[in-house]
Amino acid sequence: MKNPALTIRRVENNPMEERSQRIPYIRNEAFKALPGPCPDYIFFPDADDLWHEDYVKKCLDIMENDDTVDIVYPNVIMYQSGEIQRRNVVPAFDLDRLQRQCYMTCCSMMRTEAFLHAGMWPTKYFKKEYVFWNTITRIGHKAQKLGGNYFFYRQHAGQRHTQYTGSNRGKVEKGHKYLARRYIAERFGLMYD
Repeated sequence: MKNPALTIRRVENNPMEERSQRIPYIRNEAFKALPGPCPDYIFFPDADDLWHEDYVKKCLDIMENDDTVDIVYPNVIMYQSGEIQRRNVVPAFDLDRLQRQCYMTCCSMMRTEAFLHAGMWPTKYFKKEYVFWNTITRIGHKAQKLGGNYFFYRQHAGQRHTQYTGSNRGKVEKGHKYLARRYIAERFGLMYD
């Protein structure tokens, strides 16, 4: 028998007002709604992501053979309309670099205990992946890059925060990144510019 797929819809009465805040809220609610005992591992692909049939197995092989690794993250192949746009070859794990550049995404696989230790996805901050991965790794969870190309992410037309348009777009995005970096720096006693 196949495992049932769990769907949590973004309803209008979702308490998070901004799109970038609704997404982590939905991910957290989906996790809370899982039936039965917690799984050992978890990841949060979007509905339009694709992944190679070996992706999950490769991640599990790393974590089951090294119990110091709590997160496995992939290179990301960007595609649009069925065509590959570019290959994002991400760096090997480096905590200081993660402070400057968020190269881990929601499609990273992690141990559930690490996810819960980090407090689940942050719903109060823009740049949710940036804040989440910095938090989870700075509280002591180790990440490892998965070699090869196993994950395909649909490149979206337009911009990420669609409620902002025109000349404010770049300023808004820069502002979100600055606030996220400031939050991480202040929480963990780091320097930021």
